[in-house]
Amino acid sequence: METTAKAAPLSGPMTMNAWLSAAHGDSSGLWFESLLAQLAFPQAFVWGDLAAIGMADNQAAERYFSSSEHDRRSIIGNPGTEFLFGGGGLLHAWPANPTDNEYTHVRTSKVQTLLIGGSLDFATPPQAATKELLPYLPNGHQVILAGLGHTTSIWSEQTKASTHLMTTYFDTGKVDDSLYKPQAV
Repeated sequence: METTAKAAPLSGPMTMNAWLSAAHGDSSGLWFESLLAQLAFPQAFVWGDLAAIGMADNQAAERYFSSSEHDRRSIIGNPGTEFLFGGGGLLHAWPANPTDNEYTHVRTSKVQTLLIGGSLDFATPPQAATKELLPYLPNGHQVILAGLGHTTSIWSEQTKASTHLMTTYFDTGKVDDSLYKPQAV
């Protein structure tokens, strides 16, 4: 999910390195990541939390698990999605609430809003915010930061630039991402 070493131990570069090493006969990196996932995922949540929160994404998850998209797995699979939804088994584990559909549609908001995303964010791609959220924010602005991933890289890679972007926006309403420097992946 992350694109930098600061996101370790489960970073994108580590996963790619593990795949490349496995292709050359050393699968220890994939074993290590598998072990870390088994230790980290179950300890990261409160029992029942996933089923309750998952109801917010239930319609999208139902489409995913019932479509042929689910059958066309990527070469590294979808272990996070499979885990979070119990392979689709959690879709109906939490009772539906009559008001659930009330919160499945984005409502227009005139509140000044700044959407910040990294161009390498595979968990919440900025293109999704551009397409699905920004049209409902007439006073919204979006910044897509090249070479950065999800939250860890945005908040830890170029902290002065991030602080400047947000404080300038909060103080003046202007978007100023001028302190960001191009970053190699």
